[in-house]
Amino acid sequence: MTLIKWNNPAFNLDKRNFGFPVFDTVFRDFFSADPYNKEMAGYLPAVNISEEETQFHIEFSAAGFDKGDFKIQLEDGTLTVSAEHKEEKTEEKTAYRRKEFNRSSFTRSFRLPEIADTEKTEAQYENGILKLHIQKKALAKENPVKEIKIA
Repeated sequence: MTLIKWNNPAFNLDKRNFGFPVFDTVFRDFFSADPYNKEMAGYLPAVNISEEETQFHIEFSAAGFDKGDFKIQLEDGTLTVSAEHKEEKTEEKTAYRRKEFNRSSFTRSFRLPEIADTEKTEAQYENGILKLHIQKKALAKENPVKEIKIA
């Protein structure tokens, strides 16, 4: 068994953090953070994808957007869904002026399988959920194997 000495950072009063270990931790975590982790990344809605016998379903959890905020494109078998929502509020009183603004956007792309019929795609937005329904192409039915007997 190996024993390892544990140094509690709260009691580490070296010259780097001047007795305030929290500052060292905060600055180290902020400047070394991965920009693609969940806390630092931009908004990306959750997506549910399901398949039925005749169609595919894609659902985006995109609350706070309006129907006109979405842009849905199909190009070379790639489905791209993007949205941008801008909101600005201004309040003016005699003693102060307050202006708030908010901007949310996202873009997600999906490569569709070859059996997806991109000509028969429907979209609807209701209660914060964007639903896409993509029909499947009608595949030619396979002919059963026919055995021919020699006469």
